[in-house]
Amino acid sequence: RISKTAKLIEQAKRITYLVTGESKADILKEIQTTPVDNLPYPAAKIKAKNGVTEWYLDKAAARLL
Repeated sequence: RISKTAKLIEQAKRITYLVTGESKADILKEIQTTPVDNLPYPAAKIKAKNGVTEWYLDKAAARLL
């Protein structure tokens, strides 16, 4: 098993999130409307420091946005 820390991941030129399914809609809304320090989802706090952070969502996941 190989683990990477958030600090290492944040150095990437591009970070891409792929989110699918209706079951993720409430979580995505929470991520978009809650201050990052209050989020219980570690991955949602990771953003590229000097690059691009992309979110790809299907319609079901994005239905509340």
